[in-house]
Amino acid sequence: MMLTAVLIGALVLVCAALCLWERTAGVFPVAAALISTALSRYSIEIGVTVRPEHIVAAGLLLGLAARGLFKPRLLVPSPAEVLLAAWIALSLLSSLLFAPDRLDSVRNIGMFVLAASLYVTVRRSLTSPRAVSWAVGAFLAVSALVGAAAIVARAAYETGAPWGVQMDYQSKMPMVFSTQYEANILGSYLASAAIISLFFVARMPKPRRAGLVWCALFLQVAGLALSVSRGPWLGLFAAMSLLVLVWKRGYAPLDRKRFFIGSTLIVLLAVSSLWIPERFLRADRAPGDRPRAAARSTAARSTAARSTAAKSTAAKSTGADKIGGLMNIRVRLRILDEALGDWRSRPLLGKGSGSFGQKAVLKGGAKAWIPNLEIRVLHDTGIIGFLLFGAFFAAFFFPLLRALERIKRGFGSAALVPALLAVVSLLVAYQFSDAMILGHVWVLMAILGASPGNGAARAEGGRSEVLRFARDGQDGGGPRL
Repeated sequence: MMLTAVLIGALVLVCAALCLWERTAGVFPVAAALISTALSRYSIEIGVTVRPEHIVAAGLLLGLAARGLFKPRLLVPSPAEVLLAAWIALSLLSSLLFAPDRLDSVRNIGMFVLAASLYVTVRRSLTSPRAVSWAVGAFLAVSALVGAAAIVARAAYETGAPWGVQMDYQSKMPMVFSTQYEANILGSYLASAAIISLFFVARMPKPRRAGLVWCALFLQVAGLALSVSRGPWLGLFAAMSLLVLVWKRGYAPLDRKRFFIGSTLIVLLAVSSLWIPERFLRADRAPGDRPRAAARSTAARSTAARSTAAKSTAAKSTGADKIGGLMNIRVRLRILDEALGDWRSRPLLGKGSGSFGQKAVLKGGAKAWIPNLEIRVLHDTGIIGFLLFGAFFAAFFFPLLRALERIKRGFGSAALVPALLAVVSLLVAYQFSDAMILGHVWVLMAILGASPGNGAARAEGGRSEVLRFARDGQDGGGPRL
């Protein structure tokens, strides 16, 4: 364990050094953040859970602190960052005062801080229109690879090699998680990428680059379908509805034919995911089909292994105790009701970070978790924390609304609209599977937050230069893939 900790520390220092090296300072923070947040499934245990994104986040923070010695303005927080820091401090206070397992709550806060720090560090790395353009293209490329890995995982399951697949305890359906933490997280991640791809396939006039984004869109939506999760589809359709609204209001002129084709592809894959015959998705097959039976057994053992560490916590549980079943609608509603009942005992400050799972466990022994973002914030940090967290989002989104008006007049960043749609997609999906403790949403928020300030100059022909949309007869538009 000591050697592992030393190696992790060395990786953190390497990340910090690459942030300071002039040749990599502009690209490395964004690339490292995008790649590491796509690998949330993988972790190392050294007394605490360390994921790739934690190593990168710590390195980027250290690098930012070092850069701040020479450029103090980099360390000046925005109003949104001040409110977020205040919410984190309140979460720590309520955890120390009221959480049943204070150490576990502090660990949860630490993981949240590292994830949220990506918003701070990546945003400060996006200092030019070219950087924002590159970040959007890199996100589409990484997410397409994750979608391709989901397809490979589902195909491997058919041959008896269940990498990247978990089993639903109740329906016995294989749910693909690819390289993400679990299937719902994969779904919300790919849904946020798919809406960006849809935006660009509807806007880009150059076939070659459009073809690349069409491929990315297919891989992203196919991976989403294989996750067999429902909430991310709602997030994607909500973002598509918002895209139609901003299109009709003149904020994002789109090609009607390409938008229709892209939307039809999404709808068809959504129908195939939600209504495909159960006999195809279920793990059971005719007797004698040993490869798939072996895959089902191995995938079930892999899924069960994730809850082994939680069983010791479950044995110590008191109070709100065991909740049966999986995270279907009925169980989710029951969990939300239990969480609200638990919150009422500490309405102002809440019960502490992750405290609900310290008392309530699922039937299989894993910790219960609150699936809804707002109720989780209310339970953990009370009314005061709920208001602070809401103020953070208000301070974050308010400048973006003003930036939309500048886009309508031909100013601003072309990355603003698709990044906004991606964040909206995630926030809608988090009404059913909250994942703010993971880093990918914070990286997207960093790209979105950097967009308004990077396109202040008037673009030629009334078009933004950030994503280099094609001028007549010149270079094709779209993200730099």
